[in-house]
Amino acid sequence: MPAVEKSLAERDGNYKKLREALQQLAEARGELMVGAVLPNTDGVRVIAEVLSGAPQDFLLLLATAIAKREKTVVLLIAEETGQLVFAQHASAGKNFQDALKKVTAEYPGKGGGTKDFVRAKLADAAQSTAALDLAKSLIGG
Repeated sequence: MPAVEKSLAERDGNYKKLREALQQLAEARGELMVGAVLPNTDGVRVIAEVLSGAPQDFLLLLATAIAKREKTVVLLIAEETGQLVFAQHASAGKNFQDALKKVTAEYPGKGGGTKDFVRAKLADAAQSTAALDLAKSLIGG
């Protein structure tokens, strides 16, 4: 059994290292994405992107990293899976629960959250770009 315990410990250690690397990548990419977008007329930065090849963990980490910035909104959808995450800094003042209801009424899916953070999965991932465009128009991006 020591070999099994050693393997499990190595797996756990590798997972922790991967998670830390993904967090660092999310912070760095978030910084670049925020810097590339100018504030709208309300002074809010809206970052909206369909991500290709992004694991669900990364989507959440990236959205959280971006939403830490004042007056910032982030709308992310994973192209292959239709997973979406909408998040904001409280100072942005949007209501993502309402936006998600309208998006999933037009592009069926399941999800939920708070006014500042929602997660969902579209029934048809091929509609990711259209769903993102609708969400962006709803929150004034």
